[in-house]
Amino acid sequence: MNIKKICCLLLALFLLGLRPGIAQSVESPNEFRLTLSDGIPLALSHAIAFGIVDAFAGHDVDESESSGLGHWSLGYRRHFSSRFNAGIEVSTQSISQQYTIDNSGSGTRKTNYYSIMPAAEFLYMNREKVKLYGNAMVGLGIFSNKETSDMSSVENTTYTNQHVAFQVNLFGIRVGRKYAGFAEIGIGIKGIFGIGFSARL
Repeated sequence: MNIKKICCLLLALFLLGLRPGIAQSVESPNEFRLTLSDGIPLALSHAIAFGIVDAFAGHDVDESESSGLGHWSLGYRRHFSSRFNAGIEVSTQSISQQYTIDNSGSGTRKTNYYSIMPAAEFLYMNREKVKLYGNAMVGLGIFSNKETSDMSSVENTTYTNQHVAFQVNLFGIRVGRKYAGFAEIGIGIKGIFGIGFSARL
């Protein structure tokens, strides 16, 4: 094999090795996010609302157990420019309670929240591996509650209600490139503080 053929082969191998690097330097416009938020606003409003209901019903309710796993959301973003993206998020939160009523009976209360919200996001700073941003979203929230009791004087109920759902995160930070972790601080149905995983695919 002569020198010319060797040079051509090395050049071809160099170009093949270079192409993936060029492709990776262009970020995908599609981003997927999984977020876990504290869910404090919904948990607090749940406690206040049912506290008022129990008070008006005249029952001395002793909550023996209450559980919840925070507020989970799955989101999609389409990046239209280096500063702006928009998309949608679906989220859910569950709260379960076991309680006694007047020390003579017990009951179970299971509440599920769901929401679907279009989202818009603005990037304050857009670096290769660190991005600072704020976002806002508003949409439909669905509240579903099922309550059962072993007391004949307490009616078992199941009902669903709709409401306006919103979330405004004034500050968010994303660290990473194609795959990244992020944290957000704001107020709304999801909570005050959230963390998550992001992938641009």
